[in-house]
Amino acid sequence: MLAAKLYKIDIDRATPMAAPSMSLPYPYHVSIIGDRVESFLPYFGRAYTLPYGGGEGPRFAAPISDYRETEGRRGRHDIRFRAVTAEDTYDFFLRIFPTGESSLSISPGQKQSISFSGRVDMTPEFETTLISD
Repeated sequence: MLAAKLYKIDIDRATPMAAPSMSLPYPYHVSIIGDRVESFLPYFGRAYTLPYGGGEGPRFAAPISDYRETEGRRGRHDIRFRAVTAEDTYDFFLRIFPTGESSLSISPGQKQSISFSGRVDMTPEFETTLISD
């Protein structure tokens, strides 16, 4: 799944930069489909600039660039990439462990960073849940 760039991470916990970690009651996710990312995540934190109306935050489908995957210690995979939207530039750092557990850090250009944790979704039909551009 990682080599094919076709995977989904189900997110169940958020850790904002200046607040305690919290469980997420809603099924959030990040999906990689080839050269695109679908990010359906909440945002908690400080924004330095916002578009009129507040913006969408990390809820978008966009092309990715600078995709780099390295194998870390004990079979872990570290993945970095960037997504640029009309609202902001997002740098993603994803760490996937052999157990399927994962951690994700997002560094927006105009907001504080935020971290998430979750699990890799192993169901092959996940692509039917994609949002449209």
